Amino acid sequence: YTPVDGFTATTSTVAIIGRAQRVNNLLLNGKSIPVDEQGNFSETIIIFPGINIVTLEAHDRFERETVKRLKLVGY
Repeated sequence: YTPVDGFTATTSTVAIIGRAQRVNNLLLNGKSIPVDEQGNFSETIIIFPGINIVTLEAHDRFERETVKRLKLVGY
């Protein structure tokens, strides 16, 4: 849900909030993050000055993978 690709951060941290359907494992920049029973997740990350690439990887029970990358800009 948030942030959108191209988001410009005005603080040093950003909350990554979204929903993933039918996932067994969700990784944010290679780190496993918790997902509730409805598929909702929320994780706060540090944003550095310049361009930051955030990668979300979702794996289902059949080991299929979906990857989404966001480009965030930090001050």
